Amino acid sequence: AKAGILVGLLTFFVALAIRDSRNGRLFNQFIRNRVADFAPVIAIILGIAVAWILIGHYGIRKVDLDFLNMTEGGIFQTTLGTDKRPWVVDLSDIDAAGIALAVLGGFLGFILVYFDQNITVRLVNARQHRLKKGGGYDMDMMALCFCTILLSLVGCPWMVSATV
Repeated sequence: AKAGILVGLLTFFVALAIRDSRNGRLFNQFIRNRVADFAPVIAIILGIAVAWILIGHYGIRKVDLDFLNMTEGGIFQTTLGTDKRPWVVDLSDIDAAGIALAVLGGFLGFILVYFDQNITVRLVNARQHRLKKGGGYDMDMMALCFCTILLSLVGCPWMVSATV
């Protein structure tokens, strides 16, 4: 647990330090902004590198970092195995109450994704940006719909257009 806390705090504080370097004196403003934009990615890569250095130096037994163990079937198996938990959800195994809750949750999720997508489109397509529509410009909602359906069937979280 100590190594995990060390790596987590290191990642967090490195990300904060890189993000706050926008107003520093090192390099020019363009380079500082580009590096600060990728602060979380740089910090995560550095945290992973520190974890592997700790493991290489002290050994996996002494460094108490938790890792997800691979199952017998490799990367194409679920954590419980595909015989206990398959990749695709069995929709015929759901009772009426579960279907009603799924319809309610699906409707609320639909509202969330619809509004999020449209708010993002309105912000990006603001008049001052002077964007021109291309041939596949209106296909983003269709692609988001297909991705949401596919991700829902395999039990993964949805992706939305983050406006922040």
